[in-house]
Amino acid sequence: MLVRSDARQATGAKLQVPRALAHGVLPSGLTAPALRAFVVMLASADDDGQIDMLKPDLVEWSGTRIDAMHRFLEPIRSAPIDVAAGHEDDGAPWWAEIEYSPGERTKFAGVVRGTLSTEARFILAETERRGTIGIEVDEFRRLTTVPGILVYLRIREELQKSQNAKVINMRAVVEDLHGLFGCYCAAAASKKQRADGEVETTLCLSRVTATLLRPAIADVARAIDDWEVALQEGKVEGAGRGVRWRHVDIVVGRLAKKKSLKDLIADGKERAAHAERIGRPQR
Repeated sequence: MLVRSDARQATGAKLQVPRALAHGVLPSGLTAPALRAFVVMLASADDDGQIDMLKPDLVEWSGTRIDAMHRFLEPIRSAPIDVAAGHEDDGAPWWAEIEYSPGERTKFAGVVRGTLSTEARFILAETERRGTIGIEVDEFRRLTTVPGILVYLRIREELQKSQNAKVINMRAVVEDLHGLFGCYCAAAASKKQRADGEVETTLCLSRVTATLLRPAIADVARAIDDWEVALQEGKVEGAGRGVRWRHVDIVVGRLAKKKSLKDLIADGKERAAHAERIGRPQR
């Protein structure tokens, strides 16, 4: 039984998020609450890279409680650009500036203003990364892990491209997952010191799946509406421990439409009326 509770009232709002975030162009070193806020801020930027938003909107859309705004914004302000495929602007800041003007209780709300850096605007405008992904605010703010946020963005991109599909199968090898999780793959990396003293870092599919992808799928499955999300491991048949995986499949299938409470009550009344007409007890 899947039980979902949300302390916040449904907004029905949607955001348009740069698709580059679903392809390994990420801010490095953020926690899940900070990444949710970062995504909302990025989606709120205008064509000139400017943001001007009220604190209540940032709190509501990101699903993040923010008590000390200046301290909360600091890691977002200083987060560097990290491109999984490598880029000349790696390490440059995402934001040229972010400022917060506190509000006054019962009078007016605080305001977050900022400007994207030139490097960030250039990367987001590159042809292979151009475009946006539509996401549901009510789903997005339920996500509680960094990998879950990144997988959710990628799934929403695929659903956007295949709007009439009932099932979507996303097959990935370790290079694909590195392109998805980018700098956050460091949590799943294996390190080995060579004879010359250099440390060699490697990624294997099973470790990335166990550390990042499986928790991400569980996170997305709890958050997303109308879709079922599952993970299938592409192991070699009959293989035991120590054998490399071939691939993993992220399978997204549309859930059957559920009847509303109004429809269920109407069905019950119809069954009762039918039983009365034929003179049989209702079952």
